[in-house]
Amino acid sequence: MKLKRWLILSHLTVMLTPVISGLLLYVIIGNYNSNTQVSDYISAVNKFKTYEQQLDNPDIYVGYPLKDKKFISSKDRNSIKIELYNAVGQEIYSSDDNIAGFISKEIAFSDLYKIQTGARAYTLKMPVFNKDSALVGFYKIAIAREDFVEGINYRTVITVLFFIIIVLCIFISVGLLLNKKLNKPIKLLVEGMNKFALGDKNIVDYKYSDEIGELIKHFNDMKKDIEEKREIIE
Repeated sequence: MKLKRWLILSHLTVMLTPVISGLLLYVIIGNYNSNTQVSDYISAVNKFKTYEQQLDNPDIYVGYPLKDKKFISSKDRNSIKIELYNAVGQEIYSSDDNIAGFISKEIAFSDLYKIQTGARAYTLKMPVFNKDSALVGFYKIAIAREDFVEGINYRTVITVLFFIIIVLCIFISVGLLLNKKLNKPIKLLVEGMNKFALGDKNIVDYKYSDEIGELIKHFNDMKKDIEEKREIIE
């Protein structure tokens, strides 16, 4: 194969490798999400039910401050976040002690009763009513998708390593190719020219028909032509 074609092919491979790696990562993540979505979702639903039982209590939303209240068990402390709001949208409790203040009615009443699936967490927001069916507040539970995120991170690392290995292999291959197709033939040609200057009549032996091969062929033809003319003169 011509040296130019090798270089073009190597360049295209280097350019396309990130795209291929990105598509591969997208497919891997999509497949992983499909395989884990059901079990992950069921686990989240069970946790939601556990915490809903204690949060669906109207007395909580009229008896604040709740700063020292512990709604989350110790084993779930790092994977669950709970936020409580009163009927007018004032945040009265946050499990991470980061109370934001008020939220608008639009935000308060949006996405109620539905489990929202995010890349990093499942979220559920529910209204709370008293015995007279009057709204007393809202609670919002966020459950981190720790296993899912860990799996995504692992697959991302593997894909990045795959990309790095491929790129390294390409650069090593290009280096070896240039040494074989460029450095060695040029060295061979230079040696042949030096020998010719010293009177050596042997041709430069190079069997490839690439660009350097054509140059060596022209040199051999020139050498042969010079020797023939020299014999005629003598």
